[in-house]
Amino acid sequence: MTFVPYTLQTILNDVSIDPVSPPSGAVSPTTSTPRTLFSRQRTSPITDQKSPPSSPPGVGSRFRSLTSTGKQGIEAVEAWDNNLYVGTSDGFILHYIIEEQQAENSNEPQYISRLEGKINLELGRKVVEKIMVLPQVSKAIVLCDSTLSFYTLPFFDPIPVSIIPHIKGVSCFCHDFAEEGRIGEDGTIKLCVIKRRVIQLYKIGELVQLKKELPLPNGAITVARHGHSLCLADTQQYKLVNVQLNSATSLIPTPQSVSGPQPASPQSPGGFIPKPLIAVIGDSEFLVVSGNVNSQTTIGIFVNSVGDAIRGTLQWGSYPRAITVQFPYIISLLRNRTIEVHNIHDQQCVQTLELQPGIEPRGLCMGHGIKVWAEGLTTRLRQFQWTPHDMEPLDNIDCDFINQQLSRSYIVPTRLLLYNKDSIMGLLVTPMIVQADALLDTNQVEAGVSLANQALQNLSAQGGSRGGGRIRHELDYVYQKAGFLFLGETLFDDAFSLLSQGNVNPTVIIDLFKDLTIQKDKGCIPDVVLYEGVKKIVDNIGRIEDIVARNIEKNYSPHIQPDVETASATVELRRVLLLNAREAVQKYLLRERAKYNRDAKGSKTCKCIDTALLKVSATKEDTTLLFDLVINPNDCCIEDGVDALMNAQRYYALSLLYKTKGMFSDVLDMWTRIYDQELKDPNFTDGLKQIRDLLITDLDASEASVPIIEKYGWWLMDHSASDGVRVFMEAKAADSLNSDKILGRLDTYGNAPAQTYLEYLVQGKGSGSSEHHTRLACSYAQDVQSAMEDPKNVEVFKKMVHNYKELVAESERRMAASTGSQPQITFMAYMAQHTSISKFVQLRLRLLKLLQRSRQFDPNTVLEHLKSSEQLQLERAILYGKLHKHEEALQILTLELNDFVGAELYCVTGGHSIGSATTNNEKEVSKPPSSSRKAKRRMEKELPSLPVMTAEETQERRELCLLLLKMYLNISDQDLRQYRSVHLLNTQGLYLDLAEVLELLPDEWPVNVVERYLLQAFRKATHEKLQAKIVLGLSRGLLPAVQATR
Repeated sequence: MTFVPYTLQTILNDVSIDPVSPPSGAVSPTTSTPRTLFSRQRTSPITDQKSPPSSPPGVGSRFRSLTSTGKQGIEAVEAWDNNLYVGTSDGFILHYIIEEQQAENSNEPQYISRLEGKINLELGRKVVEKIMVLPQVSKAIVLCDSTLSFYTLPFFDPIPVSIIPHIKGVSCFCHDFAEEGRIGEDGTIKLCVIKRRVIQLYKIGELVQLKKELPLPNGAITVARHGHSLCLADTQQYKLVNVQLNSATSLIPTPQSVSGPQPASPQSPGGFIPKPLIAVIGDSEFLVVSGNVNSQTTIGIFVNSVGDAIRGTLQWGSYPRAITVQFPYIISLLRNRTIEVHNIHDQQCVQTLELQPGIEPRGLCMGHGIKVWAEGLTTRLRQFQWTPHDMEPLDNIDCDFINQQLSRSYIVPTRLLLYNKDSIMGLLVTPMIVQADALLDTNQVEAGVSLANQALQNLSAQGGSRGGGRIRHELDYVYQKAGFLFLGETLFDDAFSLLSQGNVNPTVIIDLFKDLTIQKDKGCIPDVVLYEGVKKIVDNIGRIEDIVARNIEKNYSPHIQPDVETASATVELRRVLLLNAREAVQKYLLRERAKYNRDAKGSKTCKCIDTALLKVSATKEDTTLLFDLVINPNDCCIEDGVDALMNAQRYYALSLLYKTKGMFSDVLDMWTRIYDQELKDPNFTDGLKQIRDLLITDLDASEASVPIIEKYGWWLMDHSASDGVRVFMEAKAADSLNSDKILGRLDTYGNAPAQTYLEYLVQGKGSGSSEHHTRLACSYAQDVQSAMEDPKNVEVFKKMVHNYKELVAESERRMAASTGSQPQITFMAYMAQHTSISKFVQLRLRLLKLLQRSRQFDPNTVLEHLKSSEQLQLERAILYGKLHKHEEALQILTLELNDFVGAELYCVTGGHSIGSATTNNEKEVSKPPSSSRKAKRRMEKELPSLPVMTAEETQERRELCLLLLKMYLNISDQDLRQYRSVHLLNTQGLYLDLAEVLELLPDEWPVNVVERYLLQAFRKATHEKLQAKIVLGLSRGLLPAVQATR
């Protein structure tokens, strides 16, 4: 069905024309009794006097013979905002105002017309030929008796001729259509005035200024302008004039007198001559009409600014009285009391309007627009609150207020005005809803939808938006009503597609499926309003089962035996239709979910959509949609979701729903029950990892998480000790756990879990508890002792000790011979270089590092664990150092292991270190020295400052170095004894007393062997002696001053 563009609606009825004017110069602000916009009651005439004789007929009156009956009446109309200006046949302007008035017993506003004033043009009883308003400059222009007069808007007060003089001798005038709705940069509007033999171009602003004159020998009857192009017509032909180039182009002949006898008329003694008609189409494009009154065909020709015919041609059955353009339509008033509407693009007639009997049409014009109440919208767009099934009627929405606000959109602007002898009508753009609803009511659903689609396409083509305003409600109404009508025919896919287009709240659709609605929390159901016509259908349509049953009953009863309720064919058909309905509603809900998640995430409607989708997908074999819904953030109603998923035995999906809602305790309860086979769900895989990850990553650090971690952490310990202990260490609330309580229970799970947790406490959290350090050391010792139960590990270590001793002996020999050798390393560093030999070595290094670094453990307790292991010499040496049993420690290092470097390091550090697990060579490789001065300075800055030794530490170092020297002097190998002793004296001799050293050194050693040490010792002694003298002298000098201050 083709969209009907226009509808005729009365704007002003029974306009009373006063045949006698008031006294000269009067402006009568007479107010008529208010009447509704659509009233057909006559009002009393304003005056009742006879009119004087009309002026003699001339050429102008002859051309008006087709549009005037010679009786008093309306001759010109113009509109702007809520002002209506009516020009009469006796030289008056009637000024009406259309205004809103709230009715006492209605929420919808009513509109009345009020006669604001009656203006006498003071030009005699002459016809008002044309009214033009120019809102851009707040002025109006009237052509009457070949005179242009000027007035102010909106009250039509005459402008004194001393300011703007009248322009006389005018045959026609026009404004520049290119300036429609705009104003020039200088604040003026262009005006074109045609006189008898001249074209005058004016600019009108505060004043009227003549800018240019062009000769026009034959004058003109009508004119139109767009930019620099004028299209005009005289009594012989149409012409195009370029006012910039001062050039004229002849087009086609204008209508001429009709041959043969014509009915006489006192106004047209010379016969009927059709008035030439011109309309502006667009940018320098015009429409001119060719033909005569009685010709069978009249054509309209489109021409451009150079006179070339473009597009196609228009055709009418008779010569029009008037034409006007409202893109993309051309509207023509014909002599047969009809109005034809043609499409500019294809020149086809798309609508014909027949006028009612008794209407005497006089003209058609395009005004600036006036607002008109569209009656057809009122009854269709009224909204009421919808109530779901199984609920009491709802009344918590102020629908009266909604409808009152919506009713303001029923005011439709119209620019096309049809004026008759005593009334004015508007050609309203026909509300699409009026036509479409009529089609829907006659079950022409496809045609109604097609009409809505066409209106939507036209709106898009014009750059409009459906997002708001009246057109959105119109389209929504049509799509919603059509969708429910299709739904009644079980055309589910088409129905839900239209309902989605119509923006119906999905809650209404969900309510059709009882098992998909929210049952537990009715507060999640949103408040919904529906259009009155749509709500009637929804109230009567029932549930989806009722729709299917009615459809089967209508199509198959009584043809199916025994009846449609029990026949196997209809039973199967019912099952298939219901299944199709669920499939279609699932697709619909997915579309709506994307829409509402974008625009109204978290709303009640989103809760209904997600809950319905969950219920639909829970019963399907394909769980893709179900898991996609529950894994991601959703708005499902949890109570209804639990019931649906438990009934469908979708336990893992339910746990994921719990998870998205932050109900972690319920998640873990469900997962542990599935893992323990209390509940069965094959979709739950890698369960222990999921439980561990949730406890570690999802639970927050609040106190509320502690009971959950303790409960399910110990459950996890029973199933996977490594995962369980990770939870106690890595959970965000781990700091809030009772570590001693956890350690107490971890002992029952073996050494490894407790050891891991102790490492976390000591090395991760930096615990200073002696018990934690002692237990960790004992745990390490237990691992070492367990490894030593394997004879292979013992043999590996014995061989390592033997190889180290050989390496030390060879290095000592070369150093003694001064042939050079690689730097000696400690036994611990040697072990670190050979960790790949055995895991046993790695275990020992781990224990050694802890014993050497930690000062919080109890050495006696750890030593008790190691007494039975003779091979653990280094461990015992460190523990002896912690117990200040330095002699036993140094004996192990020097006599059992030949770790002389470790022994000297032991003395230097006061028994705290026997070496590191990284050699000096490794350090150098890992951080090569830089040759740049800047790098050297940076390295020097990075060096830590050496702490100043206390007297106790100095004494302890002296004692340790002396003890080590005595052990060196007891070495049986003479060369080794001499080398190690001299090395110790050269490096640590400053801490030794010279006299004690000389007592210990063998007499047979030559002096040159200890020459370096002796020089250092003598220099030190001399330095101390001189320093003592200086201190003594300073003290004596300061003594009198100190005594004087006392």
